[in-house]
Amino acid sequence: MLLEFARFLVQRPGANAGATAFSRHGSHPAELHLEENYAARRHDAQGTGLNPALVENYQRGETWLPRCRIGLRPEATVGYFNAMADLDPDLFLNEAISPETRDFNNELVARLAALPDQWAYPPALIRERRAQGLGPFPLPPKSERAETITISGPHGDIPLRIIPPEGRAPVGAYLHIHGGGWTLGAADQQDPRLVEIADNTGLVVVSVDYRLAPEHPYPEGPDDCEAAALWLLSEGALRFGIERFAIGGDSAGANLSATTLLRLRNSRGACPFSAVVFICGCFDLTLTPSARAWGTEKLVLNTRDIEMFTRHYLARGGDPADADISPLFADLSNMPPAHFVVGTRDPLLDDTLFMASRWRAAGNACELQVYPGGCHVFQHFPLGIADQSNTEIDRFLVTRI
Repeated sequence: MLLEFARFLVQRPGANAGATAFSRHGSHPAELHLEENYAARRHDAQGTGLNPALVENYQRGETWLPRCRIGLRPEATVGYFNAMADLDPDLFLNEAISPETRDFNNELVARLAALPDQWAYPPALIRERRAQGLGPFPLPPKSERAETITISGPHGDIPLRIIPPEGRAPVGAYLHIHGGGWTLGAADQQDPRLVEIADNTGLVVVSVDYRLAPEHPYPEGPDDCEAAALWLLSEGALRFGIERFAIGGDSAGANLSATTLLRLRNSRGACPFSAVVFICGCFDLTLTPSARAWGTEKLVLNTRDIEMFTRHYLARGGDPADADISPLFADLSNMPPAHFVVGTRDPLLDDTLFMASRWRAAGNACELQVYPGGCHVFQHFPLGIADQSNTEIDRFLVTRI
């Protein structure tokens, strides 16, 4: 078994404030030296086809892609964070937000405030306009490498968008679940990032085009995601020749990723996925304090948006405190190692902070990264903190698969 990954934080003199993280390393917090972990990673890379450049970067004390160095503060020595108490409170101050991030947020708020109220239109029309490139954000280009197949599910056929790594056989699979408040979004609307994940990690990415509310409310979306996971673990494993699996998503996709893992654990007695990525997740549909208190400011998402998404998702009924709907309330024991990430300017900030704390308290390995000023799903925007976060997500997947 691979050695547990120990995070070493390094901040370059003069660099912008970055992310703080914590990890749990088994039952004893034994410190892990860089050379030991590098040797284990390199041995694994040689045996599985992981990108050697990622390993070489780590040997030099860098994260897994050269554009981002993470590090220890100047006064610190080698170590890692292992508790919520290790979160630096300065990360949450306005002064910690870089000028680039601050300017982007201000421009985005002004831009979105000038647009018509999206809730004046039916979700189906919003989806149609976004698919035509007429939404508030540019539509990413579609990858020629992507292939869409269809599998059977409890409510009908489910499209799966498959993006393999370029030039090599996959070492595992990443089941991706897109965001959009269970109401918007599609599996083919983030191809560039999914291609990046596939090429940087060696994982074949399988993105689920699950059914959307309000036409297909709970439980159809999570039922589709569970069916996709079961297909990947059986037929997908044979199709790709793999035995290792990760799962993840952003916003509502993080919620559905957690629900899928919980359902598999409950039905199988153990969770077959070895890693999960939770990006700016919504884990409590009763609304955490940060979501309730956010108000009307439209920085991607505001309180009303969360309430409307929840209303659509539960159009057929359902208790928002049910653990199958709000995984924050679930028994979280026997879950895989998790990477949690959120920005401090996200209405769903508390969802991540609370869920990461409960994940670790349940005895699971996890790491948490908090980015000053990051808006909801900031990873999709042209920002330095987005590059840094995406780099860290890829690093996590490489080390855990």
